Amino acid sequence: MSIRTKAILAIIIASLLWATNGVVAKSLLINFDPLFIALVRSSIASLFMIPIVLREKRYPIKPMLKDVVPITSLSAINIALYYSGLHRTTVNASAIIYAATPLVVVIISTFTIHEHISLQKIIGIIIGFIGVLSFIFLPSIGMGGVGFGTPVGNGILLIAVVAWASFIVGSRYLTNIKNYTPLFVTSLSIFSSAVMLFFVYLMAPHRINMTALFTPQVIVSFLYISFFVTVVTYVLFQWAIHKLSSSTASLTNYLQPMFAFYFAWLFLGERITPAFLFGSLLVLLGVFIASANKLTTIARTLREGFF
Repeated sequence: MSIRTKAILAIIIASLLWATNGVVAKSLLINFDPLFIALVRSSIASLFMIPIVLREKRYPIKPMLKDVVPITSLSAINIALYYSGLHRTTVNASAIIYAATPLVVVIISTFTIHEHISLQKIIGIIIGFIGVLSFIFLPSIGMGGVGFGTPVGNGILLIAVVAWASFIVGSRYLTNIKNYTPLFVTSLSIFSSAVMLFFVYLMAPHRINMTALFTPQVIVSFLYISFFVTVVTYVLFQWAIHKLSSSTASLTNYLQPMFAFYFAWLFLGERITPAFLFGSLLVLLGVFIASANKLTTIARTLREGFF
């Protein structure tokens, strides 16, 4: 199996694990505020990363802080905004908005690391963003239905997607141009998130349900999103970004909504309305058009890797 095939499989597995995040987070949001969940997730994940990062290469502190911290801080912004947005909307809506990540990556990578943008990609971006905008504006005029969530929650998620897409592009810059290892970038992004969210949490209004915090279900849920949804996915994804282009590495986000829809239906009873399906198809169609050539390459790579 080639390295490229392994990298593609890595981001598929990461997408599957990320798809479970919404269902687990919804159960935690019943008793805890979004910022607290983000802080606990990052803090526990940091503990898991300590023995791993101790074996990593050491870098000069000043250049490292200048290069890495501004980019890894985007991860903290993404995590905090994700839970804040999810608290106000549905798992299905959050999944499809995050499916637009490849479109945002294409735009950002075009203006930052100068990846080429073709007419085909422009058309895909336009179609995809029409779909995303439908999730923001249709609920505000009473046409979205329950599946669309709320305009406020969806708007917050869209900002989170911009932060996440910027982190993806920045990560490739750090690993391929600045020669930091993917595992180091992953570790520092998790540590940065824990530190940033701790100081924000101290300054922001918050609540802690101590009674619920130490129940077995809550403990297992926090451990799950910290290790499997954070450590495992970030390690897999960072390694894949190092082996693929930033836009290619984000392509399998279109699989994540499919997994998330199933989990949301199975565990939360969320349903897909016709209007929601139409908006979702616009997003996925835009991603497909913008990424058709790369999807063909991915399919060919997987076929060659297994057959």
